[in-house]
Amino acid sequence: MKKIFGSVDFSEKKGVWFEIMIPFKFGSRVLIPESQIFLRSPNNSVAFVNISPVVPGHVLVCPGAPRRRRVEDMSDAEAADLMLTTRFVQKVVERLFGATSSTLVIQDGKDAGQTIDHGESIIA
Repeated sequence: MKKIFGSVDFSEKKGVWFEIMIPFKFGSRVLIPESQIFLRSPNNSVAFVNISPVVPGHVLVCPGAPRRRRVEDMSDAEAADLMLTTRFVQKVVERLFGATSSTLVIQDGKDAGQTIDHGESIIA
């Protein structure tokens, strides 16, 4: 992934945001392989490629802490980091795919369409 992000210059985030992490447990039943994870923020939000992308650049950003099923389950610091990480990933994805806009979604609970029991923001 370093090769992909090497051409993107977000100098305020250099060095810290491009870590590859070990496989990540997403919800109670899904293990995200290392090959899909491309970013871990300093406060442990993670970004990874959607297993079944709807459009090119379809990625998910979620808090790294376990048992964060909804936004209300996140600490203020985790919720802030989730949004800051989402904003950063959105810039990278738009630049990589030549997009001028994105759809950002938070499905906060099963009745809102959430299929995995883990808080997340979706960029497509």
